[in-house]
Amino acid sequence: PWSNNNNNNNNDDEFTRDEAIHAAFFVYDALGSSRRNSATYRYMLNILAKYFIPSSTRGNIAFGLWTRATEESLVDHNVIVALMGAFEDSNGTEFDEWIDAHIRPLMDDTTTTTTTT
Repeated sequence: PWSNNNNNNNNDDEFTRDEAIHAAFFVYDALGSSRRNSATYRYMLNILAKYFIPSSTRGNIAFGLWTRATEESLVDHNVIVALMGAFEDSNGTEFDEWIDAHIRPLMDDTTTTTTTT
């Protein structure tokens, strides 16, 4: 499910990409819920969008990150924007339906709230 967005199939680039993904998830785990913040989730969603091709795997990981951010009360406008901006391509019917039903309304709410205050 990996993506190489720089269109270069060089083994060094693939190794660097894999190490970046590994480091990101290692740091995420090492932070633990008591030290994570909303930026942690925004960056993880950005990494997921950049290095994983659109697929149900990417959708499932994004859903898991969203669920944890929600459980840790760390969802803010920036996390919602990262989720929406990162997943313009389809990640499977289930994920797309979930985005449409549960996340797009939040985006509309935060846009309305942001522009009216």
